[in-house]
This record gives sequence, C-alpha cells and structure tokens, in this order.
Amino acid sequence: MSRQKDGGFLVALSQAVPSPPPAEFQFWAGNILDDFCEVDSSINVLDVVRVRNKALGRPPLCPCSGPVPDTSASVWAPASAMSISMVKEGLRSYLIMVQGAQDLSGLQLEFRGVAPKARVELIGLTAGQSWQAATEHADGHGLRAVAFSNTAAGISGDGAVLRLSGTGKPKLVNVIASDSQGREIPLP
Repeated sequence: MSRQKDGGFLVALSQAVPSPPPAEFQFWAGNILDDFCEVDSSINVLDVVRVRNKALGRPPLCPCSGPVPDTSASVWAPASAMSISMVKEGLRSYLIMVQGAQDLSGLQLEFRGVAPKARVELIGLTAGQSWQAATEHADGHGLRAVAFSNTAAGISGDGAVLRLSGTGKPKLVNVIASDSQGREIPLP
C-alpha cells in the first residue's frame, strides 16, 4: 500500500481507491467475518488480507459465507510462537525483526515518538516477495505502517521485514499480524 499523488491509497492487489475509502466500503471491509463467523467492526491488516483473498477467489474464513473450509484441523493454532521486535540499526534507523514467522502475510505496526518525515521500507524476508507497504502519520508523533503480501503466500523464517528510518526515538506500541488466510497470529 502506498500513497499516491492524488491522495488515494493502493490497497490489496494494487487497485487504487480514494482516501479514505467510501463509507460503504469501510463498513463492508470492517464486517468481513472471521474464522469464528464473528465481526470485530474494526478495519486493520486482517481485513486487508481478507479483501485480498476475496479478490483472489480464495474461500472465506467463515463457513457461513461460502464453501465449508477443510475441517480436518479442529482448531487453528500457529505451529510456534512468533515475536516482533524493533532493533536499532543506525543513528536514525531501526529494523523491525520477526522470529518464528510461519505463513506471515500481513503486519500492522503502530509507533509513537516518530519524526514526521520517517520512512518505512520493505527489506529482508519481505524484499522481492510481492509485498507492499503504506504509512500513515497521526498527530505529528505517531505512525501506522501496514505491510502485506499481494499473493496468497505468506513468508516464514527469522529476520528483518521492515526498516524505519529518518526518525527520532520510536516506540512500537501495537502490532497486528495476519496469516495468509486473514487470521490473527497471536503475539506474546
């Protein structure tokens, strides 16, 4: 996702939409059913991945919304715990690192204490993997970064996924991670 000159955003599959999207789209995206057939009414990276999956023709998570998913696994649980950390790289840059990623398909990161001209770039595990990222500055000191795969495949492994540069002393205050199905990956 990246900001365009006309103020629009590129979202799942690089399709341009106005910024902010129309209220009807926001309501629809915020109400996509999760794997428990529940609605959380908030728009985040989980919804981005679910919209991407819908565009790719993948079955929905909720069996109420379409074909029943494979029921051979009783309850979804990640094979191992994944963690996200921020590591200082240089004078004004930080790396966002993942440990134990398995099928990571989207990340939403919220920072405080970020300079207005801070930049986010895809690196390491996400580089060359058909990922895109977008940032949104809030209140002059906050930054939200959303990064996700344009394909149905997620990434696995340990290493850097993003570089935050041109910033002060940021603090990572919130992380939401998604697998390729649009399910939230639990973080410690």
